Amino acid sequence: MKYIAVFAVGFILLSFQFIVCQTNPLSVTLTRLIASPRDFDKAVVRVEGFLVIENQPRHAPLAVLYQREEDTKERGTKNGILVIPDPEMIHNASAISGKRVTLVGTFHAVPGPGGSYAPLIKDIKKCNLSP
Repeated sequence: MKYIAVFAVGFILLSFQFIVCQTNPLSVTLTRLIASPRDFDKAVVRVEGFLVIENQPRHAPLAVLYQREEDTKERGTKNGILVIPDPEMIHNASAISGKRVTLVGTFHAVPGPGGSYAPLIKDIKKCNLSP
């Protein structure tokens, strides 16, 4: 009985440590996410970039996080990552669009044609203006 109790306590402590590790976001650059999206699939990440939110008639808002401010003018997704904005981001779109932000959310490598992967961040936990 004593061994079962020790095993149970050990299992609970290890489980708690795993949960704590999963909730701490991984700080990563946009360059790394774009270059190797499969390496970060389903990871909670913290990333900085220039966020653009465009309201589209008859569609959900389009949000893209870009590496550089110059990329926001071209509006392609080559140097950016699609972001599924949360309601607070949509509400504050005029204040944060075009600005440098820090995002914390879940990264997904979405399979595309020819074995490629499209980077996507959703389930946003935090979006703050960066200094």
